[in-house]
Amino acid sequence: MKVMQPFLEIIGEESGKKDVSYLAMIGLVIFMVVLSETALVFTTSGFFLLLSNLFYFPLIFINMKCYERGLTVNSSLGAVYFIISLFLVHFDVVDILIAFSMTVTYVAVGISIAMISKTNNENKNILIGSISNYENFFEEIQDAILVYNSSGDILGVNNAASRLFGLEKKYLTFLKIEDLGNFIEKDDLKKAFYDISPSKSGFTDTRLKQQDGNTIYVEILSSVVDPSKGIMRAYIRDVTSRVVAEEKIHDSEARYRHLTNQLPEMIFELDIDGNFTFSTRYSINLAGKTPEELTDGMKFWDILVEDDRDRARKNLEWFYKGMFLGAVEYRLAKPDGAVIPVMVHFSYDFDDNSAVQGIRGLAMDISQRKRMEMALRRNEKKFRSLFENSNDAVIIFDRDGYIIDINTRLCLMLGIRRDEAVSQTLESRFPVPEWGKISQMYENSSSEGVCFESRMQNKEGSFIDVEISSGIIDPGEGLYQAILRDISERKRAEAELALSRGRLNLAIEGAGMCVWDWDLEKDEMVFEGKYEEMFGLLDGNENSHGAIWREILQEEFYTKIMDLYSTCNDPERSDPKTAQFESEYKFRTSAGTYKWITVLGKVVKCSSDGNPVRITGIMQDVSDKRRSQNALSEANKKLNLLSSITRHDILNQIAGVRGFTDILSKRLPEKNSELLHYLDMIKRATSNIQEQITFTKDYQNIGVESPAWQNLEKVIESSRSKAQLRDVAFFNECHGLEIYADPMIEKIFFNLLDNAIRHGGSVTEIDVKCRKSRNFLFIVVRDNGTGVPGELKEKIFDHGYGSNTGLGLFLVREILGITGMEIKEVGEPGNGAVFEIKIPADHYRQIG
Repeated sequence: MKVMQPFLEIIGEESGKKDVSYLAMIGLVIFMVVLSETALVFTTSGFFLLLSNLFYFPLIFINMKCYERGLTVNSSLGAVYFIISLFLVHFDVVDILIAFSMTVTYVAVGISIAMISKTNNENKNILIGSISNYENFFEEIQDAILVYNSSGDILGVNNAASRLFGLEKKYLTFLKIEDLGNFIEKDDLKKAFYDISPSKSGFTDTRLKQQDGNTIYVEILSSVVDPSKGIMRAYIRDVTSRVVAEEKIHDSEARYRHLTNQLPEMIFELDIDGNFTFSTRYSINLAGKTPEELTDGMKFWDILVEDDRDRARKNLEWFYKGMFLGAVEYRLAKPDGAVIPVMVHFSYDFDDNSAVQGIRGLAMDISQRKRMEMALRRNEKKFRSLFENSNDAVIIFDRDGYIIDINTRLCLMLGIRRDEAVSQTLESRFPVPEWGKISQMYENSSSEGVCFESRMQNKEGSFIDVEISSGIIDPGEGLYQAILRDISERKRAEAELALSRGRLNLAIEGAGMCVWDWDLEKDEMVFEGKYEEMFGLLDGNENSHGAIWREILQEEFYTKIMDLYSTCNDPERSDPKTAQFESEYKFRTSAGTYKWITVLGKVVKCSSDGNPVRITGIMQDVSDKRRSQNALSEANKKLNLLSSITRHDILNQIAGVRGFTDILSKRLPEKNSELLHYLDMIKRATSNIQEQITFTKDYQNIGVESPAWQNLEKVIESSRSKAQLRDVAFFNECHGLEIYADPMIEKIFFNLLDNAIRHGGSVTEIDVKCRKSRNFLFIVVRDNGTGVPGELKEKIFDHGYGSNTGLGLFLVREILGITGMEIKEVGEPGNGAVFEIKIPADHYRQIG
């Protein structure tokens, strides 16, 4: 109730005012009471006087409780009093009049008391309702309210204040205004709560730091409620949303100003006299003037060239008279003498009463457009020059086929004048059989146009072969253009080429060959010659895309092509322009027979990055040759079988000879040295024969099996495992390579490793390395033994040279020579032997 005290005092003052009518009624009642009492005093005895006065008490009590029925109650009380009075008086006229007057007085007093009680009760209810309304208003208002006195004591706060400060109401009422310095800056605190008077309210915008640490924006309105008691009241409103919105509006306005200043147009405003009142900063670029300079008394026409100023004045006058100008082109004169053509769009600027107060304008730099228009005019001149000077004939015609224009080249081609062709139809210049082709030039509305060959008739009646390319120039206007090229010479060249090709085909067919041409970009394969017969195509069906070619040759041909492709992409191995391959394949024809063909291919075209895009070559049926080779191979196998049988028989006889010589050596006398000498020579000769016969067993298959791709690393490791290296360290650095070699290649590495152990002296280390060059692969086998003397570097490969059979390194060179490989010794004497095997680029490949 403490918080409501100021409001109660105000309400009490208002409700304490007495109504004039009530005062008059009370005065009358008092007069009647005084009059009646006076009469009683002078006319009645003491007991009756006492009774009459005591009767006021129940009268007053009953009327205060039952004021709603005042007239009825008081009438009843008056009647009771009158009846009692009749028993106590002497029934004379005076006593009866006095009793009656007292009865009337009682009724009047009772009614007055009832009316006063009723009025007081109504005022009380009104007061209670007002207090309730004030309390509800005080607590439910969204603004925080603080009631305080001049000493700074906080007398009361509402719920909004509790939420605003983050403190309970009971804690806030223990604080003083000075304590709010923890929430509001002290300077603003003093200004908001104390710099006020009965005639001056306080209004302050400030920031308030809440209990949870958040800072909000508030406005504080304070005023004096009761100057006599020093009661003051402050409304505190959270205006954070408004402040944030204002900041956003300010930012939006700033962005708008920034945007307008960044636009590549000059936006400006003029008053009715043509003075600048506003301009964006692009005025610096267009007019060479800052917005401040323009708005400092300059008129719109002041920034124009002299020739445009009068026109600008008249245009603005017309505009203010309601004549719409729209966009007008002017020239701006910059201070440095530059002239900028601009297009200015005008609109009205209205005030709040919809009256024209000025003009808004937007000036756009059209220098680029002017340059483009000038360039367009130049291009039109160039087009006309190209049109007239073109080596190809050009016709322009409409959608009905009527000729609109032709160039000089067509006039010369047909021997006619321009006016002779204009307004004629296209068909008039072509023979009747060609009209169907000609009509498609203007009947086809596609933007892609048409292209075809036809014949055209000149003035003398001769026909000219032409190639026609036609398309739409302007679909809206229905204009078409046709370019005609004289191809008479090309037609003659094509005829000669066809004749030459026929002769070439005769030569190819006569040689039994087939020519192929593979376009890798389009994946198209073209064949010439007897490819149907070669592939066994009984129905003669030509498949220019090479499906049958792929099906017949399967994976082998593609392996070769891909190897060629990788070779072309490896600059160290081959030049793409000279890359080629040659190989033989066996395939099953569509007729079910098997054939062997030799395929030769060569790169004839490469892309800009060096990749082959076209490969051509020839194929030749070598089935007869392969049959001869197969027959020879069979003969070699039979000879090997015969050699194996013969070798077995010879070794058996040698075993007998060795047995008999052993028996003979035991039976000869020890003193017969001559016979023992000859017997020892027989044993050595027998041993040599046995070693040579055994050696031929290892190398009898040279050249029998066809060369094949073999993993180099595995071949070397297999040779190492068979050689008796014992404690010799071995290093193999040849990884990820395959070589195309005879199956006997493993014997080569075995022989080289065995020779190093046998003849290298104290060899403790052997290593095998590979080195690539542009066109070759080099395999280097090196040891750290005594090496090979310089004079023996070539002799060691001769037949018969050596301490054993004399065939080891000789056969090594022969085996390598089968597939075009070479070997030589390149080490330095005394620093170990170094054997270098040279392999052509097309006999090795990278794997993995």
